[in-house]
Amino acid sequence: MRKLFVTLLASSLFLSPMKAVSDNFSITPSLWEDRLVETNFNTIMNLENREDVERTYKIEPASFLDTATCDLDYDVEFPPALAVDNSEITLQPGERTQIAISGSYDPVKTDGFYGALLLSDITEEVSSGEGISSKARIAATFRMRGQEPWTVDVEPEVAEVYQSGTNALQYQLKLRNKGKVDVFASGEVEAEINGVLVREQLTETRIYPGLCAYVTAIFEYDTLEDENITFNALPRIQSLPTGSIDNKIFELDGLNVSKSVEIENNGLADKRFQLNVFNAIQVTEDGQEAILVQYRIENVGKLTGNPSINIAVAEPGSRSDVSGKSYQAIRPGEFAEGETTFLVSEGVYDIEISLYENDSMFDKQTKRLSILGEGSAFDSRFLLLLIPLLFLIYLVSEQRKKIKELGKN
Repeated sequence: MRKLFVTLLASSLFLSPMKAVSDNFSITPSLWEDRLVETNFNTIMNLENREDVERTYKIEPASFLDTATCDLDYDVEFPPALAVDNSEITLQPGERTQIAISGSYDPVKTDGFYGALLLSDITEEVSSGEGISSKARIAATFRMRGQEPWTVDVEPEVAEVYQSGTNALQYQLKLRNKGKVDVFASGEVEAEINGVLVREQLTETRIYPGLCAYVTAIFEYDTLEDENITFNALPRIQSLPTGSIDNKIFELDGLNVSKSVEIENNGLADKRFQLNVFNAIQVTEDGQEAILVQYRIENVGKLTGNPSINIAVAEPGSRSDVSGKSYQAIRPGEFAEGETTFLVSEGVYDIEISLYENDSMFDKQTKRLSILGEGSAFDSRFLLLLIPLLFLIYLVSEQRKKIKELGKN
């Protein structure tokens, strides 16, 4: 899914010709803006089915949601004050249609409010009658803000330094927009590496009011001679993307951030993460035999990292079923635990777990597990119960033999 946004300047409601598109449908415009000159507005959105089969779409207003990873998400349970004339539409291949949108608001209370109109492909959900996830969704963004000057307030929250591959460090700074207007954050970060002052550009990203975002920079090297490195970030906050006409840079206090880290192993990726627990046990899930894999990983290094786990389960010589998970910002001394279940049939299985980060492999372990079906498990339990009885029969038989021998003597 791809969402396209364009910044507009207008004295009242203004529509952009840009499209928000996915591989199979689009919505135009991708952004509209109201400077709150009026308390009511009406507009038209254009929808297009770009597939060669009939599709059904759901249209619903949504508010922006903050997430732990600063990814943009949407809340349809508490949407903005928008009304759509048709919330569900079916389009034939290549067909286009229009939907009318209306809204009303209090300019004082709504100043700085942002939201979206979500268009979701729900064809499979409609045809099957099941509550499955939508095939795809895109969003047209709307902006409600008052006249300039706008309230601009951005604060740094957390700075981290990660090992990025074998010969690189990644600096990451989390910023939060506490103002009433969306802004673009970029800038640079500097550090003295092997006696040389190095400056790298921070990635540029857009931050909506109330939400957070990350800016990052990569420092590459052959080896590090320093035991400690201090990174000084100099973020830049501006109204539009770099190079845009009428772009304005905001002078804000408290943006510069300093972060010192301890370097180990000359900055080369090593056993910074270890696998402390690896269990594979047979369980039953929904009446079917399964393998439950449990694990625990720990950061035993000196830098925060983003490790990943990959688990493969297969009968010897067969194709593997694979499951994986990536973890974010595991700090030194911290750990993460997880588990996953694989549905299997009776047989012998190899379970392999790999712990890695980018191109650095920290650990790989393998276990073999025999899965017994209900019938086999019953047979095995029955045999276990028979063993003591057979042994007793053997002892009685041997005792009788000895008695007979004594009688003959």
